[in-house]
Amino acid sequence: MKKIGILLVVMFISGCGNLLHSGANKTSGSGTPVVQEQEAVVTTQGQQEENWQASDKKFHNQLVGGQRQIYYFEFDRSDIQKEDLESIQVQAQYLIEHPTARIVLEGHTDSRGSREYNVGLGERRANSAAKALELHGVPTRQIRVVSYGQERPAILGYTEEVYTLNRRVELVYEAV
Repeated sequence: MKKIGILLVVMFISGCGNLLHSGANKTSGSGTPVVQEQEAVVTTQGQQEENWQASDKKFHNQLVGGQRQIYYFEFDRSDIQKEDLESIQVQAQYLIEHPTARIVLEGHTDSRGSREYNVGLGERRANSAAKALELHGVPTRQIRVVSYGQERPAILGYTEEVYTLNRRVELVYEAV
């Protein structure tokens, strides 16, 4: 009986050691902890790029006029970037030509800041995109704004690259 007890303790300790060496506690290259869900984890810049490209492909079929439907923002800012204006104009033209089409502008932030602040910032970002579409003639009845703040990250992690990809507004067409 004593041998069985010792065997169980040894097996338990071995199992814990394997967990420590299996990568369960990973960090980024800078030593920053990386959030993990099962084995789908972003740990290197190359992997982040691959995950982003895979994530971007799900929006590929929704492109209008070959234009992106994800707009990125600087840290703690809600102004539309100059390089997104052409894409927004194409989206606006499509919406004007298709008056029954509806969109949702989903505002997102990175994980820094309080939940309340990030929900407000996500809303300001989505409202900026809505205002840009309205300035091009899109009626407000075709636009809905929602903010998810930090609750729906595009990519998990705590690096500057991850933060950059999570500060966004996604333009999503609704089925009518």
